[in-house]
Formats: sequence, structure tokens, C-alpha cells
Amino acid sequence: MTRRSNPIAVGACVFAILAGTNSHASESWKTRLYKARIGSVVSVLPQTGRAERNLQEPEGTGIVVGDGTSVLTADHLLGRANRVLVRHADGSVHEAKIGMRDEQTDLALLDIEPGLEPLSIDGTLLPGSDACAIGNAFGLGLGMTCGTVSAVERRGVGFNLVEDFIQLDAPINPGMSGAPLFDRDGRLAGLVTAIFTKGSDANIGVNFASSARLLNAYLQDAEDGRIDRPRSGLAMRPDLLPGETGSPAARIMQVATNSPEEQAGLMVGDRMVKAGQLAVTGQQDYLTALTLAGKPAELTVTIDREGSLTDITIEFN
Repeated sequence: MTRRSNPIAVGACVFAILAGTNSHASESWKTRLYKARIGSVVSVLPQTGRAERNLQEPEGTGIVVGDGTSVLTADHLLGRANRVLVRHADGSVHEAKIGMRDEQTDLALLDIEPGLEPLSIDGTLLPGSDACAIGNAFGLGLGMTCGTVSAVERRGVGFNLVEDFIQLDAPINPGMSGAPLFDRDGRLAGLVTAIFTKGSDANIGVNFASSARLLNAYLQDAEDGRIDRPRSGLAMRPDLLPGETGSPAARIMQVATNSPEEQAGLMVGDRMVKAGQLAVTGQQDYLTALTLAGKPAELTVTIDREGSLTDITIEFN
């Protein structure tokens, strides 16, 4: 097929070449972010048998953290793999060892050598904030995608037992599980975890990343080589059911005998309104609050008992 030249396109090309003489001045904050952070992101390549291979997401992404020899990624990405490779931004491929895995938060650690430049998890995102992720979409290699934060503190979405999500409208596709989510200042603010879809595994603009505070809580918990967060001694249900009016809370339906919650004085029928810094509308909010509290820990909850609000501190050993 004959291709015809486009005078407008040619003119635009000449303009781009001339503009390139001052390329540094024309770099956007996104380009600067990409250049500064790409060396701390790796592609994660789980090695499994053919029958166990994840055909929808055979590769993923990881973030270099800690002392530079640890890679934080999404647990579901590893599946049944007993061997993992990581591909650096320069294309070199290296062995990695599977470390601490946590299905409840969908987070996992890999050990790598040689080490790379680590990232601190200290970013903050709010609804309306610009945010960018660097990830290995469809296994094509590391690239950047950007968008706007739609919401924060999403819990009870249904992917994990413990959730504290940032909702993002950026194009996120398979292979970006474990990708870092950055704020406009280039600070690590989350880890891409899930794509919300309706019957197809492709981006529709509703994506989720685990928050910085959840990532830090997981890393602190994993320091001793095991996951030992406080266990819940409560069974709760949402107190504001579909079709009902009123203020949201979680109704305590059961309190385990001799549990820290029972010893603190919580009772069946109490309405939990808040746990730590989190508003509570159901069981998952409380589980997330326990995870963020760490262990050993104290957790202060706000209880509505017969119309009177009371703060109760639960001590976990």
C-alpha cells in the first residue's frame, strides 16, 4: 500500500527535532519521575510447570525496598511457583528467592542479589491527585502509565481478606501486579494489586493499589520472618444493610471467649464505629485496623452501646 506524506505531520516532526535541542527543559515531571525510579523496579517472572502457568498474567512487577536486596510484589502473582526470576530495567535476568508470603494482604517478598537502589514507602495520595505506576504490562517490559486517584481507603472490595486500597483510573493491565504507584513528587505511595473488571481481564479504569501504610505494616510484620499480626476475636456484620437508613457501623455478633476483645469489655450487640484511625462498616475494616496496628499492639475502638459512644482500648500481646 502506498503511504502518502502528511505536511502537517512532517512539520510537527521538524518542530520536535528542533525542540529536542533543549530536551531537558521540556521534560515533564512524569519523564523525570520515570528516569529517577525505573532502576528500582523489576519485572517478576514466576517459573511454573505448563499446567500451573498463569496464562492471564505470566509476568508481573516488583519494587526494590529495604536494603536493596528485597523485592516487594503481589502474592497472587507467584501462584504455585517454586522458582522466580527477576528482570532488571537494563534487561539482565537474575535468580530470586521467595521470601515471606501473605495471602491475606496479597503481598510477598523476594530476595535478590545483586542489590539495587531501594525505595522508601513514604508517599501520600488523595482523591484528585496525579499518580503514575511503572510496571510490566502484558510482559512487554517496564513502562509508565498515569492517571488520577479516584478514591482512597477502599476496603471490602472483595479481592483480599485485608484491604486498604487506593482507587486509580490509570490504564492498568495484566503484568502490572506488584507495580509501584508514585505521587507527583516521585514518592512511593502504593503497590498495584487488582483490576476491577466485568467479565474481561482488561483495564476499564477502575484499578486498586495497596496503600503505603499497609505496605509498611506488612514489612514491619515480616521483619522477624513470620506473619504474626493480632487475630480477631470478633464476628461482625454491617449494621446498615441495603435498603436501610441510618449511620454506618458494624454490629458485633460474636465475641470469642478469653479473647483480648472480651477482656477489654466488648459485648455482643455493640456497634463498632471506629477502630484506630479507620471508620468501621464491617468485618474487613476491623481486620485491616488490626493489621495496621501491628503486634504487640493496643487498638482503641469506638463503640456505640445503647446510643452512647465509648472508647475502649484492646490490648494484644
